[in-house]
Amino acid sequence: MGTILWQRGVGLLRNSRMFLLMLLLPLLFTFAFSNMGTASKISIPLYDEEGSLLSQKAVSYLNRSSSYQFVPVSLEKLKLEVAEGRAEAGIIIPKGFSEEMASGNVEIQMVKSKDSTIIPSLQGVIQASLIKMHTEQAGVRAILRSLTQLGLDANRPQVTTRVEELLAERRKETLPVSTAGKTAEGSKAFRYDPKLQSSLGFMLFFVIYSIIFSLSEMLNDRRQGIWDRLLISPLRKREIYLGNFLYSFMVGYGQLLILLGASRLLFGVNWGEGWGPILFLLAIYTVTIAAFGMLLSGFVKNTQQLNAVVPIFAVSFAMLGGAFWPLEVVTSPWLITVAKGIPLYYPMSAIKEILLNQQGWNVVWLPTAVLLLMAVLFMGIGVHLFERKGVE
Repeated sequence: MGTILWQRGVGLLRNSRMFLLMLLLPLLFTFAFSNMGTASKISIPLYDEEGSLLSQKAVSYLNRSSSYQFVPVSLEKLKLEVAEGRAEAGIIIPKGFSEEMASGNVEIQMVKSKDSTIIPSLQGVIQASLIKMHTEQAGVRAILRSLTQLGLDANRPQVTTRVEELLAERRKETLPVSTAGKTAEGSKAFRYDPKLQSSLGFMLFFVIYSIIFSLSEMLNDRRQGIWDRLLISPLRKREIYLGNFLYSFMVGYGQLLILLGASRLLFGVNWGEGWGPILFLLAIYTVTIAAFGMLLSGFVKNTQQLNAVVPIFAVSFAMLGGAFWPLEVVTSPWLITVAKGIPLYYPMSAIKEILLNQQGWNVVWLPTAVLLLMAVLFMGIGVHLFERKGVE
């Protein structure tokens, strides 16, 4: 078996272009798709007339909006963009903003075009952002007053910054209110992270090519007569199969590990702190795809036929299994049923459940059982067909 692994490893080093391409493409697609959401924000020019620390903080609060991007510009440019129709509206943070914020009566000036349709929505975003900012700032001031009454030096900027950080951390830990939405038809609301969806989906999609193409070496061996020579060598047949299977697993799992690290470094994809369930599921998925590759290798006669059918299955798996878009938006019951017969569906669903809904090993076992059952069936049928092709 070691001989098989050594031979395949040397072959991979000599011809590594396909492997490198399968590493590059998921990253490119992740970059393109994960940035589609941010590109759809409406740009609103903003002029900060006061220019204080508090007014700059107000800009950061406004930019937490998922619908609008507030871009600081000069007053002349703001008026010009609105007048020429390049922006539907612009806002001005006036002088005296800090005093007004302390009193709780803030007035933000707005410059808008005559036919603008976003004004009600924009006013709502500004109002909500400033109310949130005023509430949080009032909390910080109350804490600082309490510290001063206790005789502590709370007037230093570092103390204010630290209090703000602690309050922000506290709010994340114990949100006072949680909400959940349902559509009129009663379907459950779901959480969606475009970076996670794109990164995980394309990772699971492109690794199919690497795994199955790595098994195509067996077809080349059979065509060139090397397979027959291996059969009469001291190697046992199960060692030959196991060596090829282990090689395809190492190629696929290695690719997944590299992409996990690269997506975290390049795109900031949050894979959570507990890596155990995710790595375990990816390993089981790799085994199942390798077994499916064995099944395809048993059906086809040569590598040309294999190269032709792999994209058909890979793209179908990705589309139906939820790699390209979340299956939560699919309303067809029969499409959901079909998805459950596809290996990619299980790691995709379970890993999103782990990361978006803070689940653990409890969501791993059922997908693992289904994937292993698929792997046994694929492998058994695939080896049987490959043996028959060898006899013919």
